[in-house]
Amino acid sequence: LDDRLLTAQAHSTGRRRVREVVDASGLGLGRLTYSVHAEGFWQVHVDAPQVLVERVVRAALGEDLDRAEGSRVLELYSGAGLFTLPLAALVGTGGQVLSLEGSEQAVRDARRTPHHPAARLAAGRVSPRSVRELAGSFTGDRPDVVVLDPPRQGAGREVIEAVAALGAERIVLVACDPAALARDLAT
Repeated sequence: LDDRLLTAQAHSTGRRRVREVVDASGLGLGRLTYSVHAEGFWQVHVDAPQVLVERVVRAALGEDLDRAEGSRVLELYSGAGLFTLPLAALVGTGGQVLSLEGSEQAVRDARRTPHHPAARLAAGRVSPRSVRELAGSFTGDRPDVVVLDPPRQGAGREVIEAVAALGAERIVLVACDPAALARDLAT
């Protein structure tokens, strides 16, 4: 399979990476730049990254972003770091963002994006055990917030139960499939 990018005329550009820019000025962060492998996942709709970043970050950290400093965020299914970058920038050096993603390529993509020192990126399967282990590595007793952006099939009962057992103040669940969202929320 040819993983290079093609022009509109189906000619190879020779590139294997795409530069994506997300306007996060509504969060006071300006324009955020990401580097994604040509076969990596990125939102298809051109406006989706900006809308998702604005809504998910505000849901996770609250409307008063000045109070986000020092927050501890557990991010599951973090992909190429769409939420990791703005979350880490807003929690500051006194906070933590611990991210877990199953795709090693997506984690490599996220590592190409300059992240704040508050962010730690890990590659591995999201499971009840990995949720507990990652949450146990926070400074303090637990995360303040859990952000989940699972694949189309959803997080599943066991992961949702493990997340709920953490006792975080907020859980933000992103879903692109209504049926999977309903199953996860029912748990």
